[in-house]
Amino acid sequence: MGLNREQPHLVIYPEDSATKDLADSFKYFSKILKIRPEQLTVKPPAKGWSNALDRARNDDQLGRFPKRNVLLLIDLDTRSERIERILDEINDSHAVADRFFVVGWQGNIEQLKSKECSGRGFDKLAEKMANDAVDCRGIWEDRCFEQMRSAGQYERLRGLLKMLAVQL
Repeated sequence: MGLNREQPHLVIYPEDSATKDLADSFKYFSKILKIRPEQLTVKPPAKGWSNALDRARNDDQLGRFPKRNVLLLIDLDTRSERIERILDEINDSHAVADRFFVVGWQGNIEQLKSKECSGRGFDKLAEKMANDAVDCRGIWEDRCFEQMRSAGQYERLRGLLKMLAVQL
C-alpha cells in the first residue's frame, strides 16, 4: 500500500548521510510503534542542518495536505541553542509551524551510535529509539537529548507518533 496523503504522514529531512541512515532504519522499525512504513518519507541528505531547515521550510506540499508533518533530524554538535533557534525561525516564518518537529542530540550521530549501541549499525540505534519512544525512557532520557526535551520537542514528537499509529 502506498502513501495516502490525506492520512497523517511524516516527511523526514535528514541533515546528512548518517542521519539519513538512521531515518531509513527507523522507518523499518516503525512497526514497533504501530506506524506503517509508508507513512514515513525520508528525503535525501541535506548536507547540513541549515539546508535541511531550508528544504523543510520550502516543502510545497505542506499547504496542500493538512495531515503532512515535517521532521528535521539533526546533530546539535555543541550548540545547545540550535533547536530553539530553529523553532523560532519556523514560528516566525511559517503558517503551519505546528506541523514542524525537530529531533536533535548533543554531539553527532556517530557518537550516539557508539555510546548506545557499541558502534553497531544504525539499525540497532533506530530499534532502540523506536522501542523507547512511547514511554519516554531509555535512550530518550540520555543527556544528549536534553535540549530536545527542554524545548518541548519530545512531548510533541510523542503526540505525533501516537497520531501516526494505526488504529487497530
